[in-house]
Amino acid sequence: MSTFKIGAAEIKYRLYLILFLLFYFPFLFYFYLTFVPLIKPYQLTLIPILAIILLLSAFRLEWGWLSFLFFLPLTGNLPYYFGLNENIPQAPVSLILFLFFFAGYILNQNFFSPRKDLSFVSSWRWHPLQPFLGFFLGLVFLSGLIAFLRYSNFFPFLTDGLHELVVNVNGVRAGGARMSVIFSSLNMATGPLLSFILLPWLQLPDFRQKLMKTFCLAFFLSLLFNGLQLLFFPQLGRLPTWIQLEQFQATYKDPNSFGFYAAAFLPAFFILALSGKIKPVWLEVILIAFSLLGLATSGSRSCWLAFSLGSVSGLLLISQLPEINQRRKLFSWLILFFLITFIFLAFPLLSSFTLTKRLNLSWDFLKKGMVEELFSGKIALWSMAWEMFRRFPLSGVGTGAYIVELPNFLYQAGRPMFTTDSAENLFFQVLAELGLFGAILIFIIAAKALACSLKERARLKENQEKLMAIALGSSLVACLVNFIFHSYIGGFEAKYLFWFLFTYFLSILCAPDKKSGQEKMTEKINEEPNLLKIPSGESFSDAGEKQLSPKRERGRLFILRPRLFMILITILFIFSHFFASFTELSLVRRTRDFGWLQDFGFYNWEKDWRGFDFRWAKKKAGLALERLGSQAVLMVHASHPDIEKNPVKLKVYQANDWFKKEKELFSLEIKDKQWHQIEIDLENERAGQERRQKLLEGKDNLKMEGQGRAELAAQGGKGPYNFNLVFEANRDWQPGRVLRVPDPRKIAFALGDIWYQYPTLPEEEIKVIKTIPATSWTGHQGSELGTSGSAELSFSVEDDNTYLRLQVRGQKAGGLGPLFKVYLNGRVVAKTMLLTEEWTYLYLPLSLPRGEYQIKVEFLNDFYDPSLGQDRNLFLGPLSLLQK
Repeated sequence: MSTFKIGAAEIKYRLYLILFLLFYFPFLFYFYLTFVPLIKPYQLTLIPILAIILLLSAFRLEWGWLSFLFFLPLTGNLPYYFGLNENIPQAPVSLILFLFFFAGYILNQNFFSPRKDLSFVSSWRWHPLQPFLGFFLGLVFLSGLIAFLRYSNFFPFLTDGLHELVVNVNGVRAGGARMSVIFSSLNMATGPLLSFILLPWLQLPDFRQKLMKTFCLAFFLSLLFNGLQLLFFPQLGRLPTWIQLEQFQATYKDPNSFGFYAAAFLPAFFILALSGKIKPVWLEVILIAFSLLGLATSGSRSCWLAFSLGSVSGLLLISQLPEINQRRKLFSWLILFFLITFIFLAFPLLSSFTLTKRLNLSWDFLKKGMVEELFSGKIALWSMAWEMFRRFPLSGVGTGAYIVELPNFLYQAGRPMFTTDSAENLFFQVLAELGLFGAILIFIIAAKALACSLKERARLKENQEKLMAIALGSSLVACLVNFIFHSYIGGFEAKYLFWFLFTYFLSILCAPDKKSGQEKMTEKINEEPNLLKIPSGESFSDAGEKQLSPKRERGRLFILRPRLFMILITILFIFSHFFASFTELSLVRRTRDFGWLQDFGFYNWEKDWRGFDFRWAKKKAGLALERLGSQAVLMVHASHPDIEKNPVKLKVYQANDWFKKEKELFSLEIKDKQWHQIEIDLENERAGQERRQKLLEGKDNLKMEGQGRAELAAQGGKGPYNFNLVFEANRDWQPGRVLRVPDPRKIAFALGDIWYQYPTLPEEEIKVIKTIPATSWTGHQGSELGTSGSAELSFSVEDDNTYLRLQVRGQKAGGLGPLFKVYLNGRVVAKTMLLTEEWTYLYLPLSLPRGEYQIKVEFLNDFYDPSLGQDRNLFLGPLSLLQK
């Protein structure tokens, strides 16, 4: 009977692994094609490394571990050799290595693993921090999923496409936000996952030493490469930014990651060397000297502080060991004091290091009380993280959303913008993105690990184990100090080093207790005299039902029903995050609050030979029209080489706030390469009246020139109601492939600059109250705008319900009249093109209350070609104040 159960469980386990593989490999394929640059020389270098890790992990997992840890510190700067700088969106090499290693690990578990004590189930079950790390992984996954849905406009539920909409005041698009969510989620999740699958292998003493030696060898090779960079090849594998800042990164992604490794390994090297455990002596001298050189050339102040505090903590612990004589302890403190302070010495060699310069500058900032400068702006980032937590305490803003939402929060707080990729503090990063529950879990994990180490340290019988535990503890202190000043959201190699050291530390101190959860709970309760006793022959649940009173049962809910407690927290977390994502953090709400004019599927602006502005578009595109007039005029054009034989079919749809198509407005079959005009009625269902009332929600909503749309929205004005359109063409073409030109775009149609038409008012229905002559227009060109520019006019309104009528005339060129905008107190209220060269009236769709106003007219499409005798100009006439 038991044999059958074991066999059934094994089959079930492998079926789960197969199902996971069916999900994981398509994800890995999508991830690689989307986030790894498909540059041939780069791929020819990267693919062999990935193949080695994948195949070794699949067939011989111990070799896979060794290959992964060997390549991890040596490939961080691999893209830089091929011109793939950090400004190109791409996956860090360290993350790619782990994803391929994990793919090989799953294959090995499913088809090749002969040892059940090294299986994933065993790794998960006997990890000392299993429930808390597992819960943390669950929160990261849920938070990332909801944030991804939010930046996808909840596709496919509320919209019908992954649209590249604007998500913050810096103009970042939804695709970049989704990329941030994916990378940050993997950054938070893959480290604990590495700890789960690594722990059983680190409990094999011989293999544990092989892993550490391999990792140290790779780190030493990176230090040698740093020496080559410093002495012979200063530009090899370095970015222009770091060259300018005189910071070296060796083989890592950036100098901070390099400094993280140096600061983490140095305390361990120092402790083991001073205890006489590194043989021969020249090896310990070389390791420490090269590590110090790497720390100095990285230029990282936080890493220097981390090394100092980590080494001090290690010495404090090693001083308690009676095996180490007092003379060696005193000598250790003197050496450490010299190593920490040598960087401040004024020797010519030392003063050339960037770290020396930065530390001296920091000392000057400290003496002058310049705290913001001392922390390089980190205090503002931490305060914004706290503000995100304060506004969304239960769920945070979502994994990966801190960097996306930061510009919005900075703008609302009136602070200057920062260029950063994180909160520059791991705790604040978790607090802002995962809220209260994520922060509590971080504290519980740290406390549980500390309690485990304190409880189990007496178990260490051998002096060698004690020294190794102290060395790893000092390295972990250095890592934690670094996490105070950097989140390492992009530094995956730093996160993997931390989780490797952390798991190594647990494997020494926290031996797994291979008993079932019920057995451990039963023993714990039977050991306490005042708690529930489990009679022999009865189950834990039966005894609980007999002996626990209802009151005490409720009081021990967390002990007896931890899963229920976690489920309740998870439900609360999900509800809170969804509520925020559908309200204040939703793209619809953000668009309205900040006044963004959304669009997607368009390329950059261009001009044709007439000076007409237009944009090429993909097969599917969309935009939000301001309701500035009764009708919007859209000019469309297609350029397919075979358009006469195979026409392009273009459809225009009205969309809701989520850019989901609601109804078809226009259908056009383009059979030539001419511009075609589409007119869209915007005044349906009393929309025009709602727009005008929105514009007139108080005189304070009409601000003076120089304040942008987002600023007006932040001060209370929501801007005009927008009219969302979605365009769909049946086909596109690639100019680069057809015309053999360097143009990778796929273009379907072109959309010109949009203008609006305004109805006229019958003369018998209006009464002219006041006319301001054309000579009142001020500006460089006055009332005759011969070049692109503007003219202004100030006036006062003495009665409510006053309307404006502007007299204008245009001179055409290239068949187009002048295009211009009209601003009232800094806000766009009209945009139109003159189709005739006669004087005409423009009636502005605004009913003004009494007050002081300034009107500005901006000429947009000046054109002059003397060879063709073409000159486009705009002439301004008098401004009339009317009443109906």
